[in-house]
Amino acid sequence: MSWRMIRPLFRLPLVFQMLVGLALGLGVGLIWPDVGASLRPVGTAFVEGVKMIVIPVVFTSVTLGIYRMGSELNVLGRVAAISLGYFYVATVISIVIGLLLNAAFHPGAGAPLAATGKVPQNLAVSVDWIKFFMDRFPPTSSRRWPSRRSCRHSSSPSCSVSRWLRSARSASP
Repeated sequence: MSWRMIRPLFRLPLVFQMLVGLALGLGVGLIWPDVGASLRPVGTAFVEGVKMIVIPVVFTSVTLGIYRMGSELNVLGRVAAISLGYFYVATVISIVIGLLLNAAFHPGAGAPLAATGKVPQNLAVSVDWIKFFMDRFPPTSSRRWPSRRSCRHSSSPSCSVSRWLRSARSASP
């Protein structure tokens, strides 16, 4: 396949390029399922990379919008003042609710936070390089807590919290 055959694909509108990619992915998955399975880490890395970019972009867009609204207070006048006032009042109310719930329920009280396990002897026998590279992408809300399978021999803080939550659920009547 030469560059002359591929170049017209880049001149197509983005929607058609996406449809061509979808058709190629579907074709590879149906005709060569083993190749499609071996390409799964690439797709997962792409989706996690997009998630890693989208969240900061949305956050900065909202922050910049609030900043511009605040810097043009004389233009927006009453609407800007009411919006900023509502933001601060909602923030104070949520902080007060959080502090009251913390005082009422004492979350984490009685949790066994001391290290109780031993490091397994065969911990670093082999490395799963695909998992190693996929762990370079930060988890998002869809994958926040690790599964039981990945926490068996792990001492990461999220695994410790996950184990504690499961034990608290099973101990409650």
